[in-house]
Amino acid sequence: MLKNCILNFAKLLAGHDWTYHMSDDQRAYEAGRRKEFEIRKFVDNHDLIRGILEAMYSTANPYTNGEIQT
Repeated sequence: MLKNCILNFAKLLAGHDWTYHMSDDQRAYEAGRRKEFEIRKFVDNHDLIRGILEAMYSTANPYTNGEIQT
């Protein structure tokens, strides 16, 4: 169960366009925004492993200091 949660989160992170906020294309921006919301929702729904998920987010995201943006 835990392994599946972590693998699913890793897939979310791997499929995310970390540069969406710099896009001139509204469709790309909206898709990135939706994916960012999905990532935040995943973390919120897995409070027991929040620390692990936030560390994964921090490692994957080159644009923040590791905090999930709200």
